[in-house]
Order: sequence, then structure tokens, then C-alpha cells
Amino acid sequence: MPQGTVLGPLLFLVYINDLPNTVRSTVQMFADGCLVYREIRDIHDTRTLQADLDNLHRWEQDWLMEFNPSKCEAIAFTKKMKLLKGEYKLHNQVLTTVTSAKYLGVHLSSKLNWNNHVNITSKQASQTLNFIRRNFSTCRGHIHEQCYKTLMRAQLEYASSV
Repeated sequence: MPQGTVLGPLLFLVYINDLPNTVRSTVQMFADGCLVYREIRDIHDTRTLQADLDNLHRWEQDWLMEFNPSKCEAIAFTKKMKLLKGEYKLHNQVLTTVTSAKYLGVHLSSKLNWNNHVNITSKQASQTLNFIRRNFSTCRGHIHEQCYKTLMRAQLEYASSV
């Protein structure tokens, strides 16, 4: 199927629709992104998550697809001081463990705070405001209002509930 066709996204979703059935962990899929997660209480849970990653590798081979391990990350969400660490592999490559990750435009922190997300969002909104000021300084007030509503407000309100 050529990229950019109208039916392409629908056929892709039909093609990968059985992926969640191959793992015991929870899977969230959106567009071409896939998120696999599991509550880790003991070493058995880390082994189960690794077995799920191995199952995903077999699923790839069956369907002639391939995950890119360099774009995959592992993150542990907890407020506990002592963390049960697990090393996870995909394609025999150890996944990078991070303390912050971006998913669907929201910056998630391993310590479950929103400081990083708020800082990044406010910085982007400030840059957009400066862009509007520079490029629309000679325009009338209602044009400034429209620019603010369409460009800046969308950035500030996206995932604002966090």
C-alpha cells in the first residue's frame, strides 16, 4: 500500500489489530505508536514483561514488521525510593531507561510530577507568542486575537488537565 493513501491508516490498523493478543501486559496503540506497560511488584513481573517483549519480537517476524529498538524506552513510574529494577531487551538490545518520556504530546515524569511538562509547554507558548508579536505587529487587534486563539491557545490547552 503506497504511503499517503486514504485507506492506508485503516488497513494498517487492521494489519496490527491482533498485536495486543500476543502479550499478557497492557497495550495501548495510537496511530503508529505502541505502548506496553505492566505493574511491577516483584521479579516475576519483570520476567513477564520481558517475555511479552520477546512475544512482540515473534509477532514482528510473523507479520514481517519491525520495531525500532533505538526509538523504544523503558520508564518506571513510582514515588518509592527503592525501585525494583529490570533490564528489558528488544532484538537483543537493552532498552534505554529514562526518567522522562513524551507520549502523545504529554511529557511524563518517572516521579509522577508535571513540572517538566508545564515548563516545556510554557516555553513553547512563549516562543509562539514572540512569533506572533514579530510577524503580526502591524496587523489589527482582531488579527492578533485570531492568531492567539489558533496558535497559542491550542498549545496551552492541550492536555491542560495534567
